[in-house]
This record gives sequence, C-alpha cells and structure tokens, in this order.
Amino acid sequence: MGSGSGALRVMAGSRVNVPGPRCGVSCRGARPPAPAAPGGVVAPGIPTGRGFCCRLAAGRHPPRSPRPSAMTPEHSEQRSGERFLFLAAAVVVVVAGLKLGAPVLLPFALATFLAMMSAPVMFYCQRHLPAWAALTVTLVITATVFGVLIGLATQSAADLQPQLPRYRAGVENLWANTVRWMESHGFVPERYLSPDLLDPDRIFDLVGGAVRQVASFFSSAFIVFLILAFMLAEATVIPYKVAAVMGRGRGTRRYSKIVLEVQAYLGIKTVVSLGTGLTIGLFAWAMGLDFPVMLGIIGYVLNYVPTIGSILAAVPALVLSLLLVGTPAHAGVVALGYIVINTVFGSILEPNLMGRRLGLSTLVVMLSLLFWGWVWGPVGALLSVPLTMIVKIMLENTEDLRWVAMLLDKQPPQAYAASRAEAGARVRAAAAAAAAPEGVPEGGDGSGPGTVDPPSEGSLETGEASASTAPEVA
Repeated sequence: MGSGSGALRVMAGSRVNVPGPRCGVSCRGARPPAPAAPGGVVAPGIPTGRGFCCRLAAGRHPPRSPRPSAMTPEHSEQRSGERFLFLAAAVVVVVAGLKLGAPVLLPFALATFLAMMSAPVMFYCQRHLPAWAALTVTLVITATVFGVLIGLATQSAADLQPQLPRYRAGVENLWANTVRWMESHGFVPERYLSPDLLDPDRIFDLVGGAVRQVASFFSSAFIVFLILAFMLAEATVIPYKVAAVMGRGRGTRRYSKIVLEVQAYLGIKTVVSLGTGLTIGLFAWAMGLDFPVMLGIIGYVLNYVPTIGSILAAVPALVLSLLLVGTPAHAGVVALGYIVINTVFGSILEPNLMGRRLGLSTLVVMLSLLFWGWVWGPVGALLSVPLTMIVKIMLENTEDLRWVAMLLDKQPPQAYAASRAEAGARVRAAAAAAAAPEGVPEGGDGSGPGTVDPPSEGSLETGEASASTAPEVA
C-alpha cells in the first residue's frame, strides 16, 4: 500500500506527456492509474497529460460527428444578400457624410489635389535648398499661379458688366432672326419656342448665380492655402510613417503606387489642360471674340472633365460669336476650331502621354459629373473626374475590388489587362529611376562608412528628395 501510494505520488510529480490518441476532451476522473516502473518513474508508452481520452484508447469512444461541410447554397445566398445590404447601407452613410460635410471636406479635397501637384516641385527644390526654403518656394509658386488665374478671371468678370447692354441687344436680335427664319420655313414659333427661352434677364441671372457660387468658394482660398502648407510640410515624412505602420511590404508598395499614379495623372492632365487653355485663348483672340483670356481659363478648367468638358467649354464661345457677329458661318468656324483643338490635345496628345489605362468610360464621366455636382455643387462638378479617377486607381490596387475598376474603365477586359501590365512596368521603371541617385550621398560611392540607409520604397516612388533625411526621421 505504501509502495503503491509512493508510486502514485512519484507519477503525479513527474508526469510524462507521451503522444497518444486524443479527442480534445479531458477525462482525468476516469483515467486509470499508470503503473510505475522500478525506480518510481512512470512506465513509457502510457499516454498521460491533459486532453488524453481513456475511452478512445480503450476503443469505447463514441464515433465522432463529421465536421460540417461548406455552407449550403441557401446559406451562401443569404450571406451574399446580407453583405450587399451592408455595403449599400455603408454607401448611403458615406454619401450623406460627404454632402453634410461639404464645407469642410471640399477645401480639404482641393488642398489635397494641389499638394499632389505641388509635391514634385518641392522635392526637386529640396535637392538644392533646405527643407524650409523648398517649402517656401513651392508655396510662393503655387500662390502666384492661382493668384494670377483668379485675378484674370475677376478682371474679365468686371469687364463683362459694361458690355451687358450690347449683349442684351445681341440676344434680342438673335431671337428676332430665329423667329423670322422659322416663319419663312412654315414653322409656328409660338409652338416651339417660349418667349422666356432667351430672356436676357433670366440668362444673366443664371450665369451670375453660378459665378457667385464659384466666387464664394474661392473666398475661402486662405483655408485651402493653409491646409496645403501643412500638407506639404508633412509630405517628406508621410512615406516613413506609412512604412512604420504597414511595414516595408505589400502595403507600402500599394500606397506608393497609388500616390505615383495619381501624381502622374494630375501632372499630365494639368499640362495638357494648360496647353488647351492657351490655344483656345489665342484662337478666340484671332476670331475677334470678346474676353479671350476668360475663354482660355474656361477651356483650361473644363478640360479636367473629359468629353463633356470640351463641349461645355465651346458653349460660351459660340454664344459670343452669335451675339457679336450673328452669322452661322462665323459660329461654324468657331465650332470647327474647338473641335480641332480638343481632338489634338484630348484625343491624340493626352492618350499618348497618359497611357490607355488612365481613362474612364463616357457613361462613368457623365454619372460622376452628376453625382459630384449634386454632392459638392459646381466645384464638385469640376473635381468630379479627378475624384473618380483617384477612386479608380485605389480600386485597381485592391485585389478584392479590382473588378469595379474594370467596370469604370473605357476599355474591354482584355485591353484593360494588357494596359495594366504596361502601366505596372512603367511604374517600376519610374521607381527604379527615382531610387538610383538616392542611395548614395554626395561625395560617396555607397560602400564606405559615410553611406546612409536608403529611404523607404514609398519615399522613393513618390520622388522624395534625398536620403540624407532618413536618419533625422528615424
């Protein structure tokens, strides 16, 4: 009795976990005492330990119930319906937040666009100037450009006021000529035209209301400029923060690719729009139209809206041609000139510079114009296509939602896949070109003790200035 209890005590103090049949259910109370070997050690081959099932070892365990297989089709359809309802509710909440938060989100969105377009200028200046000087130069250049544009638009609007009586007479003359032409061809003007259709007061009220809305937005330009300054000040360290949060892996590469593609789109679109605006201004001046500077600015701004923007930009020029000259031949020449300009810049030059992938279908452009115009007003309509393009680029870099980006694109699926591969090779080449001079500081060969750690992939692909800032950020 004493030796048996001693053996049990030894067994309890030196339990050996030998692999054996387990079912995950403890039955310690039904476990028989393990015999002890000479010397007080548990005999080998006896499985013990938490989770050992004595009934399974003795062959008296009931058969396990099979694991449930995959969900039935009914359950799968139910889960899909629940997911769709959840996503629809989330979309409604996001849209409501965008509309209610327009006074705050709209200046922030505009400042983000300006920061993405100004960041390459600041990174270039950082190669030759200190960080604070590069930031100051970038802000001065940005403020000067937009100050000149706003000043020219304001001056043109002020010059419009003295010309209103002449335009009113032109509207009345155009109305009389239209009625006379319809009567000569057997039409009854009262059946097709309303007397209020070309009412000068109504037209000028509509135009003045749109101008006042845009002017009220630009009155908050100081807030936009302040947000832009802080964004550019943080632009140097944002890639390091992203690398610290996501790690230098797939997340950082995805962020870098999104930023690089958005910068490429906005940069190319800005250059093409600037060329379009200058050409339209010169063409309007050559055709003898009033306010060629204003027409050029309108062409520059509306060129950010593909397809529809070029049509809307031609409307003021055609109206001025009909009011000032009043001949269909002159209006036809103006329309032909706009068609040629937009074909050269929008259909030939821009696709060659931007690539086929950075495009939207015409239906998506129209829907985005209506949606963002409803959410954020006239300024939202101007930013509609860049906003939709940014969403499309983010969807392209998300595997689960890439199919949505394919639906937004204007190409068939096969051409879309080929253009994605081409764009990926272009992004990798640009990242390698940006990374090449950054790994070696000035005066070194990259192998001595004076070298520094290269910056993260995000900073390389977004064009960060120099690797000498890496130790400071770290």
